[in-house]
Formats: sequence, C-alpha cells, structure tokens
Amino acid sequence: MTDPPNPFAINDPERQAIWRMLVARDTEAFCAGDWSRIAADFDEESFLGIKGGPSPEDWRPTFSSLPLYRDAWLEQSKCYRGLT
Repeated sequence: MTDPPNPFAINDPERQAIWRMLVARDTEAFCAGDWSRIAADFDEESFLGIKGGPSPEDWRPTFSSLPLYRDAWLEQSKCYRGLT
C-alpha cells in the first residue's frame, strides 16, 4: 500500500512521524485487520478514546479503556473487509 501524501513539511520530521503513525500506519493496519501493527502505539494506562465528528464540539469520550477501543476497531475492520 502506498502512503497518502504527508501534509507536513519535510523540515518538520516530528509532525511527519506523528502523521505517519496516526494516519498511514493505522489505515494499513485497519485494512488488514491487524491490531498488532499498532498496539504498541497506545498507552493503555492513560488511554481515553474519543469519538469524533466534523467539529471538535461533536467530540465525545467514548472508550474508557484500550481493550474496548481495540474490540470496536477490530469489529469495524471486519465490517470494512466484508467479513461480517
């Protein structure tokens, strides 16, 4: 899979790396249904999952634990891949 274009300037390696982790790597893992590719990106003890919307005013805490988020992520990945 080819990475989507990174919107951050080449002279901003930190933001490029964060974008790669949050967008490209997560998308690849989601399409493959492979949580293990991104599991280490999360701090389980400090995790709080937010369900977003078009505006930050629409954002709501939704997942109180990483296992809850992981299970929803895996289920959504299955649906995306036509497995459910």
